Amino acid sequence: MKTLALALTGLLFTMTAHAQTPSVQIEKTVTELRPIAGELIGTSMLFPNGPSGAIFEPMGTATIGFKLSGCLNDVVLSSHTEVLPNRKVKVVISALELIDSRSATALCVAVPTKVFSVPLYIMGGIDKKDVSVEFTSNLLN
Repeated sequence: MKTLALALTGLLFTMTAHAQTPSVQIEKTVTELRPIAGELIGTSMLFPNGPSGAIFEPMGTATIGFKLSGCLNDVVLSSHTEVLPNRKVKVVISALELIDSRSATALCVAVPTKVFSVPLYIMGGIDKKDVSVEFTSNLLN
């Protein structure tokens, strides 16, 4: 239980340290936090909304998918994106699976998954082969 409290403290510290990251409320049924690795599903372009007549450059995004170990489990993540020379991008992701105690008795219709879109901070589209994704369990770096 002490480890869970320390992990939650680290998670909350990390989540509040990044202004663009919304705060996370953890349900009382979450009994464990586990590091989880996902996979890069693909890349796409995000077209920002703005006032009519304004022209905006589309921004590249990466779609990251996670396979969960239970139907009611969830994922929280923190990411860091680094733009490298020659339009290459490195994304470091620290993700935790929130293990819900109710998942032990819940029946899944399909494999539980969670998908996130991570901004790449590069203008225009980018190929999947030009994006490298590294998963780490260290939330504080």
